[in-house]
Amino acid sequence: MALDLRIVGEDVLFAHWPVDAAALETVVPDGLSVDTYDDSGWVSALAHEVTAAGVDSLPLSPLPTFGEVEFRTYVTHNGEQGVHFFSCDTGQEPTSTLSNQLFSLPYYPASIDVRRHAGQITVRSRRTTESNARFDVQYRPTGDTSEAEAGSLAEFLVERHTYFAAADSGTLVVGTVERDPWQLAEVDATIRTNTLFESIGLDKPASAPTFHYSPGFESRLVGRERQPR
Repeated sequence: MALDLRIVGEDVLFAHWPVDAAALETVVPDGLSVDTYDDSGWVSALAHEVTAAGVDSLPLSPLPTFGEVEFRTYVTHNGEQGVHFFSCDTGQEPTSTLSNQLFSLPYYPASIDVRRHAGQITVRSRRTTESNARFDVQYRPTGDTSEAEAGSLAEFLVERHTYFAAADSGTLVVGTVERDPWQLAEVDATIRTNTLFESIGLDKPASAPTFHYSPGFESRLVGRERQPR
């Protein structure tokens, strides 16, 4: 029987970069096609703090809060839009192990420090595996929140409810994410260190990222199945 994973998080920073679609095709699993907006592929880093997590009807985790940094791109499979995660760095190692085993997501243990001071959030992440990938960002939200406008780049990047993960040479894991629409706000952000691109063999884009901020979310990972590539 498949288990559902519930995650509650807050202070989410989205950083998005346009990347040549042909270059992205070389680093996504076979069977997936790079999804494009304005003829460009996109890669995003999401930094946030997880405040609670639980499986099915079990109580949400009483463990201390912990940071996460996700690194993903946008793909299609048999006409269905979704995301493919290159990595999910987490400051909670049990979550890393559980998510890898049950949800086929590429979680890695990391040392992640989340701090808040005078309205500014700082997230510093260093993966504790051989790649030693790092992401260090400071951000301060500005303005009011609203849902992404239909057809906009923001909607293309954030309103995804399917993820695709490589299972073996012939199949993909397809998972569904249930979540209310993201509430987004403008944000002032500065990325001080980012080696996530190098960790997957891509050159860091020369263009500046597009940023979004959300005060929080509650997601549920459900409905995983295997499909042919």
